Order: sequence, then structure tokens, then C-alpha cells
Amino acid sequence: MLLGLEPNGRVGSLMPDHPVLDETEKWVASVEDREKETIRVTLTLPVINSSSNIAMVVAGSASSDAVYSAFKHDNQQDSRKLPAKLISPEEGELVWYMDKAAASKLFKEEVHIDKRSQLVS
Repeated sequence: MLLGLEPNGRVGSLMPDHPVLDETEKWVASVEDREKETIRVTLTLPVINSSSNIAMVVAGSASSDAVYSAFKHDNQQDSRKLPAKLISPEEGELVWYMDKAAASKLFKEEVHIDKRSQLVS
């Protein structure tokens, strides 16, 4: 599965703090984007996390804060504010592909990277 990470923390069409993050039964759900006054369709977390391999592609300095936060360990409550933290394949691998600008804040301090995900820049 190919996913992207937006500066606001959106992954695919999974919006931060959106009720669809709690969906466990549906494979696909609608998501209202209040900022743009649009409705999107998204795969739900159970479907995404059942993928055998996930590639997270991120480019640009605008997403560097979101990238840093995705790798930073903090309490689970904050995961709802950054759906990328909820992406964790059950049996496969999560590989991050990013340019230098997107990864620019990762190595300013030590960040723990989970064994199930790989970082490629």
C-alpha cells in the first residue's frame, strides 16, 4: 500500500482526531474534511494495517514536523492527532521514503525507530 503524510498529519484520507480512526468493522468510510468542505472516501485502519507492505512517502519541509512527531514516542492519546502513528502493519513492513527536507528534523535528537518500520531517505 502506498500512503502519503500531509503537514496536518493526514494519512491518505484519515484526518487527525476524526471518528473514522475508531472504525473497526467497515473497510471503507466517508470522511468529512471541514477545512475544505468536502467529503472524502478512505480505507480504514484495519484494512491499511492488514497490508503486507506499506510505503509511506513524504516530501518537503512542510511535512517535517509531522514526520518528526510520527517517530517521537509519547502517549497513545497523541496518536489520534497524527494518524501516521496508527499505521502499523500486523505482519508486514512499513517503509518510509522521504526527501532530506521532510526528514530534516529526525536526526536533531535521537529518535527510536520501531523494528517493524524502516526509514529510507
